[in-house]
Amino acid sequence: MEQFWRKKSFKILSRQWNKRLIESGFSDAEIEIKSDRILKQRATNSYRQATQLERESRLEYYCFLGYLANNTEFPNELEKFVMLRHAEGATIREIVDELNCRGIIRHRQTIRYVIRRWQTKWGIRTWSLREMNLKPK
Repeated sequence: MEQFWRKKSFKILSRQWNKRLIESGFSDAEIEIKSDRILKQRATNSYRQATQLERESRLEYYCFLGYLANNTEFPNELEKFVMLRHAEGATIREIVDELNCRGIIRHRQTIRYVIRRWQTKWGIRTWSLREMNLKPK
């Protein structure tokens, strides 16, 4: 029995349908390679390639970070927002974009330094003064 998606009539219908989708502005999650449809690969597919230990460690890190971020008195709302979003797994670029939408203009390096400062205060990770953009005494 021949598979229906390999028939010429189906391929013609598929091309017409894809054309309509493109015209409507639809972004498909699949791409066609050598007459076969597969899911698009994201640039951040490292999670799938990570070992079980790496995945569990990352989950534990974000759970612990979420606990600390929700139970800490921050000196200002900016730092609170940054650390809460970081604890949810948002990237620095996503945090910067959300701040820009709220009318708060901050550079991504500033956000990175806020995250590093709180990681150091909480004892999660240590950073050198240079990595935290601080000058030695």
